[in-house]
Amino acid sequence: MAIKKRALMMIKNIELYLQHEIETGDRARLNSVYHDLTELQELYTEGLSKRRYTVYGEIFDGMLRAIDIMAEPEDFDAQGETLHLCLELLQFVKAETEKEHYFKKEIVFLPYKASMWDSLESVWRTAEADKENCIAYVIPIPYADRRHDTTVAAWHCDRDLFPNDVPVLNWEEYDLQEMQPDAIFIHNPYDNRNNVITIDEKYYAEKLRLCTKLLVYCPYFVTSGGMGEGQGDCAIFPYVDYIIVQSEGLRNFYDPSVPRDKLIPLGSPKLDRVIRFCKNPPEPPDAWKQRIHGRKVYFYNTSINGALWDTAAFLKKMKYVFSLFSGRDDACLIWRPHPLLSASLSSMREAAVPYYEKLKEIFIRNNIGIYDDTPDIEKTIALSDVYVGDGATSVTMLFAIVGKPMFILDNNIHELPGADDWRGNMLTEATFQGQDDWIVTPTNHLYHRQNGRYRYVCDLCDYHYGSYYLKVIEIDGKAYVCPANAQDILVVSNEKIEERIELKREIDIWGAFAQAWQAGQYIFLIPLIYPAIVRYDTRTKRLSYVRGQNEVFVRNIHDEWCIGGSCVWRDELLIASPDSADLLRVNVETLKAEKENIGSSNGGCAFMAADGDDIWLIPRNGYDVLCWRPRTGRLREYSARPEGFQPHHYLYHFECDYLPFGTPALDDKYVYLPPYWGNQFLRLDKKTGIVEKWETTLVPSNKTKSSYYAPFAIGGFVRDTGNGHWRFFYWPERKLYDVDIRSAECQEVPIILADDALQHEAVGFTEQSEWLRYGCMENALHTLPELLDGALPGEAHDKERQIRDYCEVAANPDGTAGEKIYEFVIQKLIEK
Repeated sequence: MAIKKRALMMIKNIELYLQHEIETGDRARLNSVYHDLTELQELYTEGLSKRRYTVYGEIFDGMLRAIDIMAEPEDFDAQGETLHLCLELLQFVKAETEKEHYFKKEIVFLPYKASMWDSLESVWRTAEADKENCIAYVIPIPYADRRHDTTVAAWHCDRDLFPNDVPVLNWEEYDLQEMQPDAIFIHNPYDNRNNVITIDEKYYAEKLRLCTKLLVYCPYFVTSGGMGEGQGDCAIFPYVDYIIVQSEGLRNFYDPSVPRDKLIPLGSPKLDRVIRFCKNPPEPPDAWKQRIHGRKVYFYNTSINGALWDTAAFLKKMKYVFSLFSGRDDACLIWRPHPLLSASLSSMREAAVPYYEKLKEIFIRNNIGIYDDTPDIEKTIALSDVYVGDGATSVTMLFAIVGKPMFILDNNIHELPGADDWRGNMLTEATFQGQDDWIVTPTNHLYHRQNGRYRYVCDLCDYHYGSYYLKVIEIDGKAYVCPANAQDILVVSNEKIEERIELKREIDIWGAFAQAWQAGQYIFLIPLIYPAIVRYDTRTKRLSYVRGQNEVFVRNIHDEWCIGGSCVWRDELLIASPDSADLLRVNVETLKAEKENIGSSNGGCAFMAADGDDIWLIPRNGYDVLCWRPRTGRLREYSARPEGFQPHHYLYHFECDYLPFGTPALDDKYVYLPPYWGNQFLRLDKKTGIVEKWETTLVPSNKTKSSYYAPFAIGGFVRDTGNGHWRFFYWPERKLYDVDIRSAECQEVPIILADDALQHEAVGFTEQSEWLRYGCMENALHTLPELLDGALPGEAHDKERQIRDYCEVAANPDGTAGEKIYEFVIQKLIEK
């Protein structure tokens, strides 16, 4: 209970005792008065600074002496006067206490996992050091692992795992409702909305808010520049008073429903802790000393995101990493799985648990490296030299802010690259839609074909990763580079960037645009997360925005944002819903937008193709291919599932009805349906509606010949080149084919790079993206063996440059975030 409140309750009880003694003349309760006054004096001694206590100290001493003297036989009237005087003094203390702003603030910290204590520690250390003004309590709370069905598997409390210099209290002995601390700090944002872990429900934010003046959330994670949607809209947000944000720029990642004045950009205590330890590295555990001595130490991080995204690839990657470090005398691998990794696999990937445990057993039994299950990640980071592991994890930022090299692994890679494996890093289907002369790479480089070879033209931005641009549209001799994650259009002329057309900066998260189309002099950008369709007039250089229509064609399906198929048809831009029969029609000239329901109960639209008066809609879910005539509204449906046709999920390989077909090719008689996740090429007869298997020389399987080509799909037709020939992009090999759809003959279209082209892709350690500011990415040109041998191509690691880049996404990067957070909370309590 807050000290001031406790004091006032005790004063009220003593007042009642004194009043009773005065009115009745009974002195039997004097001992109780003396005892309670002593406790009250101790409370003021504890709750006030020495300077402030001087106001009350002599009063308490005088009252105690008076009560002590009254224990001896004396004149009854004199005793009565003394009691009256004590009551008046007590009432003075009460009046002063009611307006007193200088009682020590009581702040409670409620961590649940000891391994996540770093998200609160520097705030606690500041509070603990300010003994003149604050009393800080650390109460580790119970938490439970959950089974696959979210029922509780086992309860835990990590009280015994906290650092020795952190005094922790027993949660069973403290009732927060009665205690009523001034502020409570928490680091668990999920309450009951976590499938892996839950805390005791009496510590849910909705209940904690009733126990304190200020409820403050310090995120358990740090970020290298971006943030997942799940972290931007959490269960506790309606109930907390403040959310501590790592930097000003990250405020935009939070859901619009979160009031902006709740988001306080003061940095992260996690960064404070790693900075502190790296300045003064601790002694390694005795068992580690011999393993570390004289070797470069590599910190291998396996994250939950990496494990759950593609579990088979993740486990294969672990085996590959272990094999490369096994037997090396110059390198020591410290493998540190995420503290919740095992529980997450048990809850959500139960079948993978035996394989994971077997790999763990092999690692430990064969002494491949050090298995780190200590609760203190920052100490391990301080003892490490290099980070290797997943990119979408808080650990990267902990290494980043102290300037240690980060080599971001690709979990799909589990072998050395072959001669052609650069394709996996450079080529996508989108870049060939509508043209062959330009290549826009995911590494944000532009290439142009001259004399049959693709020659490097320029960097498209300052980042060398992150798929900022999608493809090129050529109009009137100029190349317009259309954005994916960027928010500008680049104009390239004479093989240099002539102009950057800046769009309104609307978002800071990944996934701005999904597609771009040409309609005469116009370029249309189809949004994914960006809040508007964008039209650029290449003649007038004017940008226009169609707002308020995204909900027609953008959906979150299976926790992934996606849009329906789209195309330009005559004077309209058409964009379909991915999960309904809705469709948006936008006039390319007037930008008048109308929503239309085409009347089918199909499973949404994945791809769309114009065919004279008709539009073909290829399903996202199911097998009903639609032919819709916009002028009349006529709709024909064709079931396109012949015997033996079956899609398979690209990651998990189970049979499904999702994304069966890619973008089609068309002629007068047939619609040619390539498999996207399906297992056959099909051909639909427009007249009869008969669908049959269509034999080509391309293998309808998304199994790739190399792990450098991440499996995603089989492919799709990207454009009509005339006379029955269509370009087809084949994902498993990242190759472009010329397909004669009448004869089904397929011939590879050579993609030949100039001799020096790959030099521009081998960037080494450099700025990667807004969401991973600096590091080196594993790919065909930057391999893990090269890292271990000190033979990586491109730029060498620059510690100062890395720290400078990451300071842009961390407030108070000098290790003072905890101090600033504490000062902020104290000031808010004073204002209250």
